[in-house]
Amino acid sequence: MEPDNPVRWGYEVTDEGARLWRPGIGDLVRLRTWEILERVIPSPGRVLDVGGGPGAHAAHLATLGHTVHLTDPVSRHIESARARAAAQADAPFTAEWAMRSSSRRTTTRSMRS
Repeated sequence: MEPDNPVRWGYEVTDEGARLWRPGIGDLVRLRTWEILERVIPSPGRVLDVGGGPGAHAAHLATLGHTVHLTDPVSRHIESARARAAAQADAPFTAEWAMRSSSRRTTTRSMRS
């Protein structure tokens, strides 16, 4: 399903990565999310981060030893996530653009053991 135009436009013009690193509310959202993820996802594990945005959470999970694959319908987010993954060579993760349209469907490959 393709995101609504206003939703997609919002993600194209808003810096989602900066939002999560903003002092105050960004810190709260990011750190609380990480706390919950660490509590509920056994490590090391395989994680499919659907709608993972610019990769802040995927990067964190990769540093904890998880095998992470991120997918997002916003190409700008995928570019940011790939740059973030490349910047942490000791804890890499993959990122792929995934969009479903009426004419064709692009999906991520299944993660196999």
